[in-house]
Amino acid sequence: MRHFLHSTSPLLPLRWMASGVPSALHRFLVVRSLSAAVVLAGCVPVAKYEEAQSATEVAQEAERRTAARLAEVEAALEALQEAHAAAQGRLAEYDAEASQAALDRAHLEQQRDEHAELVNQLRSELERVGEHLRVYSQDRTALSERLEAAQTEIERLQTRLEELREASRPTAEEEQGVHDPSEPDGPAGTSPQAPSTAGSRAPQPPPESVSPESVSPEQRPRSSDAAQGPASEG
Repeated sequence: MRHFLHSTSPLLPLRWMASGVPSALHRFLVVRSLSAAVVLAGCVPVAKYEEAQSATEVAQEAERRTAARLAEVEAALEALQEAHAAAQGRLAEYDAEASQAALDRAHLEQQRDEHAELVNQLRSELERVGEHLRVYSQDRTALSERLEAAQTEIERLQTRLEELREASRPTAEEEQGVHDPSEPDGPAGTSPQAPSTAGSRAPQPPPESVSPESVSPEQRPRSSDAAQGPASEG
């Protein structure tokens, strides 16, 4: 009888609700239903019946709320699991992106180092080419000056050569001789000859055999005097 009263206590549903055991609550409801049937069969007082009915309603309401809460918790848990799975997927994507970014960064750093080395090599080549261009410009300037000096010297030597050729060229009297009209003509059929004197000079060499450098300015008037010598003797 004590066990029966203990099982029909109105505080028992509260303890089961606090423990959160739906199966125990279900057993409690079954026991209460059986108890109510026994009470009705034994013609218990109305107050006992109302108390039992009230406890049954409270237990049913608690079961309904517990079931609703359990459904909410299960839905929230499912949503959390889905969110966790989505977060895990995003985390994996972020890890892959981070790995790819690190790889791209390493590749870019390697390219940057290679480009920097190439730039340094090009700068060295440009400096070397610039030095060669400066040397070439200096050599070209020096060669231009030497060429101008050589051209000036050639022009001077050509002028000097022309002067020497003019000075060493024999006159017409030296080449053909001078015919004096006061002298008698020779025998008929003969052309007058220039008088030959013992003191006449040897024939002058042709102009081509005279070297312009070998003729000095002091020799020029002597050549002209020698050319006029036979004419004065005739």
